[in-house]
Amino acid sequence: MPRTLLLQDCVQDLRIGLRSLLRAPVLALTVIVTVGFGLGATAAIFSAISAALLRPLPYAEPERLVRTYTDTPPFKFRFSAVDYPHDLRPKEGTF
Repeated sequence: MPRTLLLQDCVQDLRIGLRSLLRAPVLALTVIVTVGFGLGATAAIFSAISAALLRPLPYAEPERLVRTYTDTPPFKFRFSAVDYPHDLRPKEGTF
């Protein structure tokens, strides 16, 4: 199929689509808002997954990272050693 016919068909389809949307403006607005929300949600989810799972960690040796936590009283919650360095420094023996 020659390119000129393909371009003419595309222009004709766009004209018909625009006329149809102008006849029903509420439907057109609903379609545009729905497509916009769908694209926004898709972009947000992809960005979150990309940042959390696909990109490597921004550290020199990420496989050597550890997380320190306890479940013994009085600390019945997880905490990071970075959050409480003043509590752990006097007790450190293996660091």
